[in-house]
Amino acid sequence: MNRSSTSIDDSLFSQLSQFLSTHMGLHFPPERKYELIRGIRSASREFGFQRVEPCVRWLLSAPLGKSQIETLARYLTVGETYFFREHKMFDALEKRILPPLIRSRARLSKRLRIWSAGCCTGEEPYSIAILLTKMIPDHEEWNITIMATDINPQFLRKAREAVYRDWSFRGTPYWVKDGYFDRVDGGLYVLKQEIKKFVQFSYLNLVEDIYPSFYNEIHAMDIIFCRNVLMYFTMEQIKRAGERFFKTLMNHGWLIVGSSEASHAYFPQYVNVTFPGAILYRKDEDCREPFKIYIPESEPVKENLKEPIKTVPSKSGPVPTPVQSTPLKSESRREKTVPEKTVSDNDSSLKKAERFYQKGFYEETIQSVDLHSVRSSGNTDAMVLISKAFANQGRIKEALDWCNQAIGVNKLDPSFYHLKAVIYQEEGNIDQASAALKKALYLDPEFILAYFTLGHLTLQQGKTQESQKHFDNAFSLLETHDQDDSVPGSEGMTVGRLREIIQFVKNGELA
Repeated sequence: MNRSSTSIDDSLFSQLSQFLSTHMGLHFPPERKYELIRGIRSASREFGFQRVEPCVRWLLSAPLGKSQIETLARYLTVGETYFFREHKMFDALEKRILPPLIRSRARLSKRLRIWSAGCCTGEEPYSIAILLTKMIPDHEEWNITIMATDINPQFLRKAREAVYRDWSFRGTPYWVKDGYFDRVDGGLYVLKQEIKKFVQFSYLNLVEDIYPSFYNEIHAMDIIFCRNVLMYFTMEQIKRAGERFFKTLMNHGWLIVGSSEASHAYFPQYVNVTFPGAILYRKDEDCREPFKIYIPESEPVKENLKEPIKTVPSKSGPVPTPVQSTPLKSESRREKTVPEKTVSDNDSSLKKAERFYQKGFYEETIQSVDLHSVRSSGNTDAMVLISKAFANQGRIKEALDWCNQAIGVNKLDPSFYHLKAVIYQEEGNIDQASAALKKALYLDPEFILAYFTLGHLTLQQGKTQESQKHFDNAFSLLETHDQDDSVPGSEGMTVGRLREIIQFVKNGELA
C-alpha cells in the first residue's frame, strides 16, 4: 500500500482527532498522528475502504453508531494490563483503604460496590475480586458488586471468558495464579468461577454515556478505579469525568487513577490522600477547601479522615494535620464544585436540594429539606429526591421508606414502582424487584425502562426466554421514538443509546 493511500493532511487529521475526542474520549495530539493513522488504516479495511482518506471523510460525515465505535475501539485502544498492576496502589488498598471499610460494613450492611471503569480484558476487576475474597472470610454472606465497563466490546468478551496466558501474570505474586486459576492445555489459565461471579461486565463510553445512573447500576460506589484511561482524554474531559465520578461515589468513597494521571488540578473537589507510592482521591462532602493528607508507611487510615492523622514531616519541621493546600485564586473548590449553602429567600428548599443532588452532595440534599414538612405536605417530588439521595448513599432501608411514602400518596404513578424495583435490586432482592416492575407495567404497559430493567433481572435469574421477551418489548417501544429523544424517566439516556445497549445484550455481549 503506497503512502498516498495511508496518509491524511494535517487539517483532516485535526478534524478526526477532535471527532474521536468528542465521541470516544480518545485524545490524539499531533505527536500521536502516526499512531492514529496506523489504527485507522487497519479499521479502514474492515469498513471496506482501500484508502485512509475516504474512510476518514466517511466517519466524519455522520454520528458514530455502535458498530463503528466497536470497530474503532478495537484498533485505537490499547489492551495492555496484567493482574495486580501497580502493586503500591494495591498495597494501599489492602492495608489502608479496605480494612476500615470492611470493618464498618461488617457491622452494618455487609455491602460493597466497586467500579472498574476502563476494565480492558478483566485483569483489574478480577484482581479486586481476588483481593476481597482473600480479605473477607465470609464473603459469601456479603452483597459484593464489582461493575466493570469498557468501550471496547472485544475486550469485554475476552474479560468475560477469563482465560489468560502467562503474560497477564508478569510481576504478579505466585499465590494469585496458583490459588485462583486452573491450568489447561496450551499454557492457558482459567479463572475459577468463585471469583468470576463477583464481576459484572458492561459496555460504557465514559465520554458520552450517563453516569451516575440507577438504570445501568453505575451509582453509589465505594471505590472507582479508572487507571490508565484518562491519559487518552483532554484536560476538560478528565475534569468532567472527575465530576461525574464524584457524583457516582458514596461520601468518603475513593477514586483511584493511574500514577501518571494523578493531579490535583484534575480532581479539585476531592481530598488528595498520599500513601507510600500511591496518590488516591477521596470524596468528602464536608470538605469546603481543597487539602491534602499524607499517610506514612506505618500509619493506618482512620475510618473517618477528619480524625487526627500523622503526616509526613517536612525538612523544616513537623507539618500540621491535615496539610491544607493553597486554593487556586481563580479556581477554588467552593467556586468550582460546591454549591453555596446560602440561597436567595425566594429559592425553595426543594430547588436547593435538587442542586445539591445534581452536584453529588447526597447528605446535603437530605439536610436541605425539612423531612417532617415533606411528609406532611405529601410532596412526591421531594420524597422521590430524598429516596434517591438515600439510595446513592447505600442507605437502602431509608430509600425504600421514602419511596413507599411517595407510593402512599399516589399509588398510580408507575415511576415510583420502578424506583422501588431499582432499590430492591440494589439490595439483591430480585423477587421484590420483579414484583414492583410488574406493578409498574400494569399501570403503564408502555413503560420502556420497566421492560428493560425486568429484562436484566430475568437474565440474571437465567430466564433467557422471558428476558428476551422483555427486551423485545422495550426495543419495539423504542422504535416509536426518534433516536435522539430521551427515554422517559431515564435521566437523559437517549433512545438510540438504549437500543444499542439492548442489541448488545441480545447478542450476548453484555450478559
